[in-house]
Amino acid sequence: FILAQLIKKIFFLSKYFGYLVAFKIKLIYNMSIYRPQGKNRNKGVIPMVNLLTGQKGSGKTQQMIEAANLKAKECDGNVVFIKNSHSDTYSVSFDIRAICMADYPSIRNIDEYTGFLYGMISGNSDIQVIFIDGILKQSSVPLEDMARFVDRLDNISKRHNVEFFVSISASKEELADVNPEKSNFLN
Repeated sequence: FILAQLIKKIFFLSKYFGYLVAFKIKLIYNMSIYRPQGKNRNKGVIPMVNLLTGQKGSGKTQQMIEAANLKAKECDGNVVFIKNSHSDTYSVSFDIRAICMADYPSIRNIDEYTGFLYGMISGNSDIQVIFIDGILKQSSVPLEDMARFVDRLDNISKRHNVEFFVSISASKEELADVNPEKSNFLN
């Protein structure tokens, strides 16, 4: 009888510690520092810079919100939506991290904006998609800097495996300097 109780206790403890060990292994794997990063994180997926162009009032923001909500359902990582003001925030899914650039008035040019993106990605390595709505309205970004900005986004995209969607209030003809190999025009 005592031997049976001892065997039950040993079985219970081994089962308990087995679950505990399995839980710790799962926890360690799910921590981002042990999970594959960069090229190995999403094999087969090619991150890229997608540009949505059109004149002001052509419905780009609504298209961006719909695309962001769809991406939030599809991907297993985080989706970020960067916009100029707090308007239309209610349309963005609760699964999406909405960032209002009006809350960051010290970001005034392409260099500071790029640093902001690097800081955001380094703080959360699970970001897979970043939507930037109305980049020309944000932080005094001129149209002449768009080619350089798209090049930087392409480098970030390849290095950190993040896909970008950027809406620009301009025509494709005005963005002739943008390298077509580093971006994809959606319209």
